[in-house]
Amino acid sequence: LLIGHIVGVALGVGGATMSDVLFLTSISDARLDRSELRLLKIGSKVVIGGLLLLGVTGTGFFVVGSEPTTRFWAKLTILTIVVANGVVMHKQFFPLFEKMAAQRTSLLSPEFTRHAPLLVSCGIISALSWYAILLLGLWRSLPLSYWQIMGVYLLLLVNGLVIGNGVVQFGLQHPRQVQQWWLSLSQRQPLEE
Repeated sequence: LLIGHIVGVALGVGGATMSDVLFLTSISDARLDRSELRLLKIGSKVVIGGLLLLGVTGTGFFVVGSEPTTRFWAKLTILTIVVANGVVMHKQFFPLFEKMAAQRTSLLSPEFTRHAPLLVSCGIISALSWYAILLLGLWRSLPLSYWQIMGVYLLLLVNGLVIGNGVVQFGLQHPRQVQQWWLSLSQRQPLEE
């Protein structure tokens, strides 16, 4: 059970991280094409696989008589947030991504930019939540109560949402500057030794 549980977390964290990195590198040209969308869908399936494995193994821990800890309840709460966030992503954004990829619509179009704050919020919630679950799984001697853990999580989440959406608002107000900066980063040569 423990190995399955660890693999579930690895798939969730890895799939979410891979999806975020793929999305950020895919949009450097302000477009999302079909091959990039296909990779995002693969990353999403990896995350779903991790969630299912966590659900099965987490239930298995109860069946064999493991006592739930405050860390367990915090992980379960955060995992519930991950699931709700994933539902929003799949219902709200994957259809939009499909449409934009098919029509080759710019990510700077009004149709996309009006959804940007929610999309960024979903990405931040996903990344922060998966890494919180990973950290809670590793930190076995964490001396905090459920409410303290959730307070720290929510504080980090609110800060991430404020900063992330502030960056997006700046990017929407200065799209050409951000695109030029992003392209300059992707074209940098590695340092020679």
